[in-house]
Amino acid sequence: MRVIIQFSLDKDTHPVTKKHGYLTSKLQSILKRNQLMRQQSTGTYAGSGPDVNTASLKIALDEFWDKINGQNIAKLDHFWMCVDKGPSEAKEKTEKK
Repeated sequence: MRVIIQFSLDKDTHPVTKKHGYLTSKLQSILKRNQLMRQQSTGTYAGSGPDVNTASLKIALDEFWDKINGQNIAKLDHFWMCVDKGPSEAKEKTEKK
């Protein structure tokens, strides 16, 4: 299984410290903990392999949306997700034919 998530937030600045990217950093930690790694310097996170499965994705998304909904500062600009067979799974299926 391969998972790709891309998101961006508007007004993601901590109200007291004025630190930019406050919520983004928390969301990144959630995704990383669930085997979805940030792709270079973009808002895209991806992962594949045995540790990326429906159970880990459910945990990541539950935590992600709880964190988004539990605050009222940053606004979600967009969220995009793609889930498909990972490159190795697609290759195995082709080889079995």
